[in-house]
Amino acid sequence: RLAGLRLCELMGMEVRGMPPEAMIEASDRAMFVELLTDLLKGPYVGELDLLVNDTAGRALNAEMVLLPMMSDFGEVTRILGYVNVPEGLSYPPVSFSIAEQRLVPIKVTKDNAQEPMLAGFAEEAQPFQRNPMDPSPKLRAVAGNPDAMGPRGDGTHLRVVK
Repeated sequence: RLAGLRLCELMGMEVRGMPPEAMIEASDRAMFVELLTDLLKGPYVGELDLLVNDTAGRALNAEMVLLPMMSDFGEVTRILGYVNVPEGLSYPPVSFSIAEQRLVPIKVTKDNAQEPMLAGFAEEAQPFQRNPMDPSPKLRAVAGNPDAMGPRGDGTHLRVVK
């Protein structure tokens, strides 16, 4: 749904809202759509080695990474994608050919629980402890402070608290 400025420049138009297969060569689009479908079913991380021609007609290597995203309901329904294009590629519109594709399985744990961190990389959470000798914070509004004047100039909009 959203695209970076560089990708829009390469396509020669705003690509927000366009299907992702629009940037893939017509001969590879069916394979790309099948990869997206498999990625959502897996879930998998998709890695694609791409080819694209520069202004001189030379084939340049590019890469695409596709990451599945889980909805609020726990279903994988979205994909976050990234395309790394080489320098020297500047004429629009660009169309990528798929040289190779890989689906790397993602290990999903029960109830999407995160695996525990390695020992030594996490500290125990410390609870907030109020000073028992100070039962309530001592805050007071500073009246007449010129720094406390708001846009109305009467000092009632914002107040400096000490």
